[in-house]
Amino acid sequence: MQQTTTIQTQEKMGRRRKISAHNIFPSHNGALSHVVAFVATLGFVIYSSSDNKEKKESFIRKHLDSTINFIHLLTFATWVGIQVWVQVSGFTMFKTLTRSAFAQVQSRIFPMYFISGIIMSTISLFTHLYMNPVKSWQEDSLSLYQTLSISVSLLCSLVNYFYLGPETIRMVQIRAQRVKFLGIEDGVGPVSPKLVEHDFTYREIKQRFIKMHAACSMVNVICYGACGVNLWCLASKQVLC
Repeated sequence: MQQTTTIQTQEKMGRRRKISAHNIFPSHNGALSHVVAFVATLGFVIYSSSDNKEKKESFIRKHLDSTINFIHLLTFATWVGIQVWVQVSGFTMFKTLTRSAFAQVQSRIFPMYFISGIIMSTISLFTHLYMNPVKSWQEDSLSLYQTLSISVSLLCSLVNYFYLGPETIRMVQIRAQRVKFLGIEDGVGPVSPKLVEHDFTYREIKQRFIKMHAACSMVNVICYGACGVNLWCLASKQVLC
């Protein structure tokens, strides 16, 4: 009987590890298909933009500027899209999932969200600097504004990834442990103030969480604003016309 119980426990732990890993990273097949789709799209853009299809060996060299422009727009648009999706999905999950489930999902999404910002902002910054070197800023002030805005986006992502994000997640976990210790039933939405009005420890944890979450959200807002500046500069340059 004891051996059977041990086997069942090991199977449950194995399933939990499998589910946890799946929640953090996409399957290798899914990631591979995304890479293949990106490469195929990039190849199509390079091929279709060529004026002389007979000289295929010189596609990348002749159309490097178009390729860099494509990569810049793709990565920056992806980063803006991720930001919008995180806000919409976060609000939806908060109104739908129980507090424990919501905290678990957010603890997985936040690191991936911030690392995506670091990667996308870095690529956007380097591709922008390639297209607009420092010597061109005197004649094109928009390029300077773009450099500053993308740099701010990168800085915000770094701050959230290395400090504010982990601290916010840690406070969420501590608060969840306190709620469980108090015997409060798990449910959707915030904990009723009446259930914790006499617990000083919970109020202290909550205040710490509010401060960290507010700081993280403020940095996010600054990042949105910086991305908005870059979008405005791109629109002013009429890159889509």
